[in-house]
Amino acid sequence: MTVPTLTCETCPNPIERTGKRGPAPRFCDTCKLDRHNARQRARYAKKGYNGPRPGAQKYRPGWTSSNGQLTLVRRIAGDAERAWFECACGGVAKLLHIRNVASGRTKNCAERDWHADPRMKTGTVSYKLAHTHAARARGKARDLACVDTGKPAAELSYRGWCDQEQTEPMHSDYAPGAVYCEHPEHYHPRTIAAHRQYDRVIRQFSRAKATGNTLFLVGIAHLVTDADTLTVEEVEA
Repeated sequence: MTVPTLTCETCPNPIERTGKRGPAPRFCDTCKLDRHNARQRARYAKKGYNGPRPGAQKYRPGWTSSNGQLTLVRRIAGDAERAWFECACGGVAKLLHIRNVASGRTKNCAERDWHADPRMKTGTVSYKLAHTHAARARGKARDLACVDTGKPAAELSYRGWCDQEQTEPMHSDYAPGAVYCEHPEHYHPRTIAAHRQYDRVIRQFSRAKATGNTLFLVGIAHLVTDADTLTVEEVEA
């Protein structure tokens, strides 16, 4: 008895098995495995959408985030997920995840000296943070001379006369009730004694301005136009 030769329905390859003990096979071993794998892929499809790999996006040095705050400065060899970014605040470069920066989840370098904590209810800059900004902009106080005595300075002192000045809350652990502003150009180097004396005069001026004490304000009104060169003696005069 001659056994007929079977041919695969998908490819022209012959089928070695004859199907003597059951139904005749329709596909060769190779095509049968391919069909099995296709069914498995359709049955167990991956859930969700896999975004493109960061390496597939052309994130090269010079690329800037959508808000313009972070700039990619250097890629890492062999790392497609992270890169070095530089913030617009002028801080040091920071290692961040590219996908977080591209999606907007990471908005800045999160250095609290320059960016307020979004978890805080008030977005104002504190007394201590304002003095830190002034020290970065003008230099360390110990490298400068006191504007009142000419001696080596120890601290940066708020000179007053700013339209956007603020007052440190009384419940603060650092200089409660102190008057300050966010602008570094409104700070002068002073010794500790001169700083304390000048701050006392500034508090008197701010209190008089808030209460409407025109007699005190008129007495120093001629000094406001030349506030950049004010000293303790001029304010108390």
